[in-house]
Amino acid sequence: MSHDPIRFRLMIHLMILLAVLLLGTLGFVYLENRTPLDAFYFIIVTLASVGYGDIHPTTPGAKVFVIFLIILGVGTFVGVLANGTEMILSRREN
Repeated sequence: MSHDPIRFRLMIHLMILLAVLLLGTLGFVYLENRTPLDAFYFIIVTLASVGYGDIHPTTPGAKVFVIFLIILGVGTFVGVLANGTEMILSRREN
């Protein structure tokens, strides 16, 4: 079995994205006293750049946390999409 660098990068990005989702959810539960479901919903909406605004950070600490989460999470989310697209196109070429 040969080593596929595109698949490897995709797996790394997916692991980072899952870590961001988990840490973001736990952080929002702790900082904003939200339910895990509300916190996970907020993180997904934020990282997908939808930002409905129905749930939002209210404390200064949570706002700073979300700023870093957006920077890390959106970049990772885009990386997953780019690597997934690259893998599909590469398979199509072969």
